[in-house]
Amino acid sequence: MIVQNWLEQLCLMIPNVQASIVVKHLHEGSDAKPIAYWPNSSIDCDRLLQSLPLLKVQLSPVVTMGKQLPADNNTSKKSNDTLIIAYPLSFCADSSGAVILEVEAKITQQAVLLQMLKWGQSWLQLLLNNIKKTGDTVRPSQDALKEKPEKSNQDQTKQTPLNYLAIIQAILSCSETQQANMTLVNEVSRCWLFDRVSLGIVNGNEVEVKALSHSAHFDQRSNLVVGLQQAMMEMKDSAEGRYFLSAEVEDLIDYPEHQRLLLQHENNALISIPLKNNEQTIAILLCEFQSQAQEDPTLSVSTNELTAKAVSTKKLPTQKLSNIEPLDQHAIDDNTNTELMASKYLTELTLLTRLLGPLVGLHQRGSQSIPEHIMGRSRAYLTRMNQGRFGKLPLSVGVILLLLMTFVVDKDFRVSSEATLEGRIQRAVVAPFDGYIDSAFSRAGEQVQKGTLLAQLDDRPLQLEKRGWLSKKEEYKKQYRQELATLSHAKSRIIKAQIAQADIHIAQADSRLQRAKLLSPLSGIIIEGDLSRSLGAPVEQGQVLFEVAPLDDYRVVLKIHERDIAYLQTGQKGSLMLTAYPNHSIPLTIEQVAIVYEQEGDYTWYRTEASLSSLHLPNGILLRPGMAGLGKIEVGQKSLAWIGLHRLTDWLRLWFWSWTP
Repeated sequence: MIVQNWLEQLCLMIPNVQASIVVKHLHEGSDAKPIAYWPNSSIDCDRLLQSLPLLKVQLSPVVTMGKQLPADNNTSKKSNDTLIIAYPLSFCADSSGAVILEVEAKITQQAVLLQMLKWGQSWLQLLLNNIKKTGDTVRPSQDALKEKPEKSNQDQTKQTPLNYLAIIQAILSCSETQQANMTLVNEVSRCWLFDRVSLGIVNGNEVEVKALSHSAHFDQRSNLVVGLQQAMMEMKDSAEGRYFLSAEVEDLIDYPEHQRLLLQHENNALISIPLKNNEQTIAILLCEFQSQAQEDPTLSVSTNELTAKAVSTKKLPTQKLSNIEPLDQHAIDDNTNTELMASKYLTELTLLTRLLGPLVGLHQRGSQSIPEHIMGRSRAYLTRMNQGRFGKLPLSVGVILLLLMTFVVDKDFRVSSEATLEGRIQRAVVAPFDGYIDSAFSRAGEQVQKGTLLAQLDDRPLQLEKRGWLSKKEEYKKQYRQELATLSHAKSRIIKAQIAQADIHIAQADSRLQRAKLLSPLSGIIIEGDLSRSLGAPVEQGQVLFEVAPLDDYRVVLKIHERDIAYLQTGQKGSLMLTAYPNHSIPLTIEQVAIVYEQEGDYTWYRTEASLSSLHLPNGILLRPGMAGLGKIEVGQKSLAWIGLHRLTDWLRLWFWSWTP
């Protein structure tokens, strides 16, 4: 029976199934009896049938706990629970039943098991509907199989609807999206003996070929792939699948790309089917096979019936009756057999794609990035909203109200700019004369007090110069006393002047010796200068060696873009957020606007200075010169629409004025 085959495939697909039965006549009042068993008919059916009374009452799946399986002594792995799942089935309009499984699994896995049983119930319904249409309710006997052994493999592969289960099981076992796509096309090609099967994924308004049967790698720029992609684009908006035959190539005006494929590959037939998920086309399946295939026993009809069907279904071109040639009986037989075979394949694949669509969509969602997943969920929400009771009215009204609110609601308009913290006073310590670095006692980043020794220049040449003038002074004094003793007043006055000159040189040497010690001009922090790595290096007079700034008086330098400088005025309030303290906002006040400007590329920036309010500094804030951050100046109240569009409107106004004569 078909139910027995279905149960065997279902138990092979679901892992760790211990036993399973299928019962019929669930609601006829009589006791339900098993009609199918797995793995054999000797299983304990009474244990499985205990959940039937509750299933009859609830009319929904029932999950109960079975007996605990013993743990394996050889391993440390914990044993799983035993679940007994009863799932209702519908065989036809007036007959119902249930499938009952004993599965070794955890209780947290019941949702996955119920989903697989739901798919299995859909597969069984498709199988029963297909058998009902074909009238084939009897399984082929062993004698019949022995009479035609040469067709047993191919015909059973092509005709058995249980191939659906095999294909679905193969796709479910794939962990990667591309692997699942390749498995899909290869399994379809194997089960229906197609020459080539292609799968294209719909991405917006484009279709990208993702998999070709029996081709692990292919070039997207090749003529074959480009032709397949263009043919799939023609089926992107189609509601159902179609087949295309070589005999109808002249009639394919609406499908030029399929026509081109048929012309490039003679004697081929095509089947194109869209795969849908939630009523949305997500992929295209395109199958190619030989139009003159070997005979299919399910398509064997009399020649007269084929001739009648061919004449009745084919639309002959309008022409004079005298020009109509007699129909070739063999051509009619071949073409009609091909058409019947393509129609049969299309029907079977249509049933399969109803199951493949959600699976392909599931793999696509699993491979999406987080932004793509968010965009997909947003589009799905908007689609459900548009398909509501009032159609697109709620969404349209909401958008209009939102736009109106942007023109009515006001918000503080603030001008943003880069900001840098500087000391209000910065004193430089320079080299007093040409010389060499002798020693360094402080460097940048250290706090110093006024008069602190920062560094010292080499003063040995000055000491020698001072001693030289002292010697000359002593010599001049001795000469002066001798001239006074000889009463040579003229020479004594000259020598006295030389003594005074020596005193001046000695005073200059003392002054330079005092300036050789570099002292801090104020209390604060050294923001620039490190001579510890330049000992012995020469310096020139006037060269800046240190810069010192106070710690209690700062100013903020803002770089304002030229398009925003017109909004700023002295006295406006704002706030500063430093990169070092992103959780604190420091108040500021504009003091001077557009002091100087600087050019950077195509933009012009204006230097604007602001002062900080020391009374409103948050506790724990340690300000240092050179800190950078972002400053925002409050200009006034503006509407949300103006804040969002004023730069665009200003640019359009300037562009329009530039083109106005």
